[in-house]
Amino acid sequence: MNPISTCKSRFLVPLFVFLISVAPLSGETTEIGNNVQLLRYYQNPENIVLKTSDGFIRIQTIAAKSLEISYASDSNFIKPSDALIAKPIVNAIIIRNTTESLDVRMGDMYFSIKKAPFEIHITTGSNNEQAIITGPFSINETTGVNFRLDLRDKIIGGGARAIEMNRRGKRLSLNNEANWGYEWGAEILNYSLPIFYSSKKFMVFFDAPQKALADIGFTNRNRFRIESEVKAFNLYLMTGPDYKALLKEYTTLTGTQPLPPLWAFGNLQGKYGYLSQIHASNVVDSIIKDKFPLDAILLDLYWYGKGIGDFRMGNLSWEQSNWPKPTDMINNF
Repeated sequence: MNPISTCKSRFLVPLFVFLISVAPLSGETTEIGNNVQLLRYYQNPENIVLKTSDGFIRIQTIAAKSLEISYASDSNFIKPSDALIAKPIVNAIIIRNTTESLDVRMGDMYFSIKKAPFEIHITTGSNNEQAIITGPFSINETTGVNFRLDLRDKIIGGGARAIEMNRRGKRLSLNNEANWGYEWGAEILNYSLPIFYSSKKFMVFFDAPQKALADIGFTNRNRFRIESEVKAFNLYLMTGPDYKALLKEYTTLTGTQPLPPLWAFGNLQGKYGYLSQIHASNVVDSIIKDKFPLDAILLDLYWYGKGIGDFRMGNLSWEQSNWPKPTDMINNF
């Protein structure tokens, strides 16, 4: 036997094993270190402002069990979006300043601010567990917030997606995008929501109208990060004893939609789609003739275009050749 080939065969498997052992595993890339430090703080009647080595943070109560946490790289905090109807609450602010931390009480909310490395520990509604916010806030070209993930933490939310209810291990885009003919595994389905529940009984609302990203233990299994390319954001953190209480707290911030009209709960007839006024009228007449209840008919897209090759998406004018008298049709319905 060739001694060189023997040597090669002896080291082939060990070398292969060695290469596997040092290869990085998906979802376990190195965490960017938290070198952020609290430099000083300012106590105001309605809030506290924290100056850190990575920007400014303002904390104030927005509801009985909710905090508004605002970040700005240059202390120019942005206004809340139109989604918010609640106004900040002025509560007595009690701060105990120690060498290592600031212990803060704002109304019914309790949290502790670790000075170095900078962290915010917020008491939640689940057996005195904590939501822990860590630095850094600015990473490369993005700005966001990090939550520490423990081994058993579950994260739910983010809007419509054909994936597991527990979003942990996912990297989800927070934007609205159509997805036709989707199947299981589709990570975005038309509408997303920048809202997440934690099994530790707190809820997060990332109030940023621009496109954002939620990295839920994907890049690092121990970190949940929501980020965007804008250098300032508002975050709302709600606590409560259960998910029902969290949802109630959230609607205190954003309000509730009006009750839909009674017909909206009825029988709505729809298909893809009704090609003309004659087609739609015949369908309505046949349903009524057969004594089926009918409260509305959904015309879909042919009322403003002719279909494939001529959809005219976004046009809000009737396609006159196929729908010559739409007002008469509606009155007859």
